[in-house]
Amino acid sequence: EVMETKPERDEEVVKIRSKLDLEFHKSIVAIIDNPLLTMRQESLFDWLVHQRLETLGYHGQPEHTYAFHQRIYEAIKARDPDAAETLMTNHLDQVVDVYNKTHSGTGSNQ
Repeated sequence: EVMETKPERDEEVVKIRSKLDLEFHKSIVAIIDNPLLTMRQESLFDWLVHQRLETLGYHGQPEHTYAFHQRIYEAIKARDPDAAETLMTNHLDQVVDVYNKTHSGTGSNQ
């Protein structure tokens, strides 16, 4: 059924995933309660929306993102800041890699 989804629907799914992804990251920043980090996130919001629309449309990325978010959530819930930091760093590195692939011309969305 997913393979038969019309492109318009695919774009809508990516938009929903992007919104949920941003909400997850905003929640973490709110927990940290650091005004500087909050301002930085807010100043990058428009770019982040655009970036999420691109990277979450990349093949396999939604599953990777969900898996990372789940593990990060579990680390925070377990009050394990070292694990949460490592997972977040790995997650962001992976997103940067996908972002670079989508802008280098070598990445495939297939």
